[in-house]
Amino acid sequence: MSLLARTVLVILVTWGGAMSQTADGKPSPFPRKPPLAPQPAAYHRDFDAAMKAAGEQGKDLCVIFSAPEWNPFARLLDEKVIYKEEFWKPMSELFVLARAEFPDEGEPIPTDPIGKRWQEVKLAYRVTQYPMAYMISRKGDLLGMTAFKDTDCKGYMAYLTKSHAKGKAAVDLGHELRSIVAQAKGKQLVSIIERAAEGLLPLISTDPGVGPLVEIAKIGLILDPDNETGLKFKVVKGLMLTTSYNAEYDAFLSAADPKNERGAFERALFGRVGKKRAPGTKTLAEEIAEFDKLKPTIIVDNLYFRIYALAANGYKKPPLSDLKKAKYFAEKALLRPDVEPWQIRSMKELLLLEKLPPADGSKPATPAPAPAKDAPKPPTPAPGGATPPAKAEPMPPAPKPPAGSPPPGD
Repeated sequence: MSLLARTVLVILVTWGGAMSQTADGKPSPFPRKPPLAPQPAAYHRDFDAAMKAAGEQGKDLCVIFSAPEWNPFARLLDEKVIYKEEFWKPMSELFVLARAEFPDEGEPIPTDPIGKRWQEVKLAYRVTQYPMAYMISRKGDLLGMTAFKDTDCKGYMAYLTKSHAKGKAAVDLGHELRSIVAQAKGKQLVSIIERAAEGLLPLISTDPGVGPLVEIAKIGLILDPDNETGLKFKVVKGLMLTTSYNAEYDAFLSAADPKNERGAFERALFGRVGKKRAPGTKTLAEEIAEFDKLKPTIIVDNLYFRIYALAANGYKKPPLSDLKKAKYFAEKALLRPDVEPWQIRSMKELLLLEKLPPADGSKPATPAPAPAKDAPKPPTPAPGGATPPAKAEPMPPAPKPPAGSPPPGD
């Protein structure tokens, strides 16, 4: 059982109690818990007041969307991180902090002005799960987001600041290039397009700041449709993982960089995740295995772990089911120093397997232990095929239950 699964089990067992009901009478998936102690004063309760403070202090916002009364992960994060001084004190030096709690589905929505405003904010930023930490600029731009992480104060702060830095760089670049692209011509326009394409490389389609950069980069497809100047290659490389899957981009990058010498083939390869394949064609794991034979050395950003973890998990299950190859790719996935703790855990669990699980998902059968050398031999069958009855051993007296024990059957 993974550490996360054990954590969830401990939470649910510890909480226990009857399942609560939502306002419409449906059972809530988690038992209710009383509110935590008053939240630290460092967190604004009013979103608009937090935005005003951010503007006055020249900081961005860190907003915690929580639901500790009914969501065990939100409560766990509050208890381990959000309410602790070693988290909110250094964070409040970098950001203006705000926090709000939300009802379970089916429960009454707050009608007070502050509560109604938080509902508007939740819808505007498309918050669909708890807990979530959103990094928001003082102008209202979404800069990053982080969900529940099973870590400590220092670790969670690292997740947030990394997400913020990545999103802020993309959003700021998009604002800058948008302000000058309309008047740009010639070499200046090409330079702007190249900067937009380069800015897309560390991003995926769901990251903040992607939209404006994609919009600007696509101008390069009009200026250089046949890749005569190499601009199309730079643009498509940036677009491959920041737009919906495009088979033409995939084919172009695969043909333009078949040995991944410029880090383009890997982006095409990762872009195929989840795409339907014709019967009889190679699986993604098999394609990655062929890719690995090229001994690629140019792996950019966070694709290294993802690609080799895909191969490891592909060989872990049917139709490939090859434990040796699964472990080989798991070991490769762990070579990068920037792998996150949950990723390390999933690959290490694979490396500990002694055999692959059956195709039906059941647990492998445990082999019967070999009989000890000095174990008594079974009785020899009597003539006629009957087995003589074994000599009955006297039953030991049943132990008396300790005082206060429940009666048998309870």
